Amino acid sequence: MLNENSENKGLPMMSDDGDFINISTVEHQKQFDQNSEATKYPEVWARNIFNELNKEGFSNPKAKNQTWESKYFENNIDLIKGVITYSNSIYEHLNKKGLVNKGLCPITGEDINNDYFYEFYGRKVFISSIAKELMKEWDRNQHLELFGKEPTSHFQKIKATQDQIQEGGEKKKGRLMLIMWAILIVLLLFKFFIWNA
Repeated sequence: MLNENSENKGLPMMSDDGDFINISTVEHQKQFDQNSEATKYPEVWARNIFNELNKEGFSNPKAKNQTWESKYFENNIDLIKGVITYSNSIYEHLNKKGLVNKGLCPITGEDINNDYFYEFYGRKVFISSIAKELMKEWDRNQHLELFGKEPTSHFQKIKATQDQIQEGGEKKKGRLMLIMWAILIVLLLFKFFIWNA
């Protein structure tokens, strides 16, 4: 990291969009250093969780009761969804120790303001807006892997519900017409037999 008196010769660094840029100011270098620390945070967050769970003897359901290690999880999304929020006892223990929500996103390492979270039965893990989108994409990929097709979108669900309502309405109309014809035939038969009697 550069200090205020350092002379920066224009270090080539990768920008967010994948292009190389030159870091030519101390402020840019500080920002880069903070971003590189943020990218390490998810790994540190998971390691601290694994260490605590190993120390306290919690069994790892993904590893047939083996120790807690990152190799048993695809990423922190898998850890959050598959274990931390899924198991009440694990969540409560980690939350009491202050290891779940620490002010940084456990997926991206960004500062968070608790606007976004993943919740399962009241167990919340606060995340960044980018992490929320990453979680949606991870869910989509999991669905594709399990079912071999895209998950049903919100709009597709609404359309299917509307179609069912409309189809049900058409069936009711058909039944009403059938009942009306049956009543009309009964009335005509009744009228015919009464007048001919």
